Amino acid sequence: MNDKIHTWVLENGLHPIQQTILVDRPGHLVAKVETTTIDVVVKAPLHDREVAANARLAAAGVPVPRILAAGNGYLMMEWIEGEGLSSASPNSAQLEAGRLLRRVNELGGGPPYQGNATFTEWMAGWLNHALQWWEPGPKRTREIWAWFEELRPILDTRGQHLMLMDGRPDHFLVRDAKIVAVIDVSELCPGDGVMDLAVMGVSDPVLLPGVLAGYGPPAPDRELLDFYLLLRRLAGAELHLTLGNPALAGRILRLVQEDQR
Repeated sequence: MNDKIHTWVLENGLHPIQQTILVDRPGHLVAKVETTTIDVVVKAPLHDREVAANARLAAAGVPVPRILAAGNGYLMMEWIEGEGLSSASPNSAQLEAGRLLRRVNELGGGPPYQGNATFTEWMAGWLNHALQWWEPGPKRTREIWAWFEELRPILDTRGQHLMLMDGRPDHFLVRDAKIVAVIDVSELCPGDGVMDLAVMGVSDPVLLPGVLAGYGPPAPDRELLDFYLLLRRLAGAELHLTLGNPALAGRILRLVQEDQR
């Protein structure tokens, strides 16, 4: 049992029974704690961005976990039971996820974008980083940059949405055929809602049509969606490699190869 987590729970008048460490890596600790009254999740260190994002989404009617304590280096929230959204989830949950994404996106956003003055600059830097580590070869690199230039006029018009950024399917918790919570919202930022849609299809492409149906018209530009799918799949593969999950990285990279333009 982690002594710090045990102490934090006690400080808030709760009596812990069992503690389960969910994530434990440098700079990031997450645990589920069962207490005599409620189950909670404790995160450390405290990220003010998550507190602010949680409050903003809650005010917009997005179901997010209730914050119980924020301070002294940790964040404590209610634990919400549910299964991560997937293509195996009921269609009603897939549709609801699309509607929730639309609600988040329509809250709106604008520059700067992760330190960039324009959204297109951000996407160019992202692509440059992805191609440097992926190393697809000179021919494929030229093709992808040519694709980016084709999309530039569209990208220049994007960036007016608020997006979850890390709205992975498993961050949408499903219970009784409904979305009961959207979790891990600390990366909420200005951007393009179409990228949020792309994140839904990174590792489970079969899920995307159901989410798109819930998102509603107008349908996203397919070329733009495919471009974001490439960026997010490469980012996902890189993250899994960093975390020591080569099998998951390989699965995503196979999808990249299958979808080569």
